Amino acid sequence: MNQRRRTSHQAGPKASSKARSLHHPQKFVVALLFAALHFLTLFGVATCVVLFIQEPNQQTVELLIGSVAISIATWIVAYFKRKKPLCPLCKGTPLVESGALPHPRAFRIRPLNHGVSAVLSTLFTHQFRCMYCGSRYDLLRQPRDHRQHID
Repeated sequence: MNQRRRTSHQAGPKASSKARSLHHPQKFVVALLFAALHFLTLFGVATCVVLFIQEPNQQTVELLIGSVAISIATWIVAYFKRKKPLCPLCKGTPLVESGALPHPRAFRIRPLNHGVSAVLSTLFTHQFRCMYCGSRYDLLRQPRDHRQHID
């Protein structure tokens, strides 16, 4: 029974690799905070639309216009903050889709694009997969040189 072990490059697109650490996750954390704030403003806009449908008066119109303006402002800030963090391996922008061909291992929640899927994955699991090189990253994992070695 001479069975050869398959290496990670032979295993194909379904092979799971260990998540890598990020040496400087601060840009990712800031981008995720602004993205989460933008998602919260979207829920606020949806709530204001429901209020406007139930009772269309001057106060709900002003509330709806204000919430849409705040949502647009947070979208602009979140977009530029999401463009700053780069993948350590391929130097791509894993939180914003640039239109390049995604890696076969790239994760996507349909009907959303790869960038928004990476943001949601990182917000809820603290892990994401770069859509360009396919590498997995964990925001909570410490780099090897920062870990405490117990002897």
